[in-house]
Amino acid sequence: SKGERLAEATSSWLIIDLGTRRLVRNSDLASSPEKCTKEDAIAEPAGKVVQPVDIEPELVRKHPVTWSEIDPNGHVNNVKYVVWAIDAVTQEDIKEHQMKELLINYDAEVMPGDVVKISRVRIENEEGITYYITGKVADKQNFAVKLVF
Repeated sequence: SKGERLAEATSSWLIIDLGTRRLVRNSDLASSPEKCTKEDAIAEPAGKVVQPVDIEPELVRKHPVTWSEIDPNGHVNNVKYVVWAIDAVTQEDIKEHQMKELLINYDAEVMPGDVVKISRVRIENEEGITYYITGKVADKQNFAVKLVF
């Protein structure tokens, strides 16, 4: 009501050919420009989550993927990664601090039957608390999340 901006969001997406499970190139989409937009929702694009290399991540848990987490495309629904990341934050931090930022990178599909190793790095400084959370299947990183409180 005061005209103040409460939140900003952006996302960057890839298109995958469901038959080959490979990325579709931009040139393949050029014949259908009505399916793509060049308009940006906000000035700054979604960034890349870069976990600090000088801190050893703490294993939070090993999560076996359940059927209820699979979407119609046959892989884990993108919302589940956010749920797993928030579940990796300490209860104290969730109760005592408001989340200010969430950034997620989807690096590889997580499939039915996979067991995801979810790890975290927690950094606290004068700017607040930052979590870097990663999910790996067989030592291959499938997603990375940065949460700022």
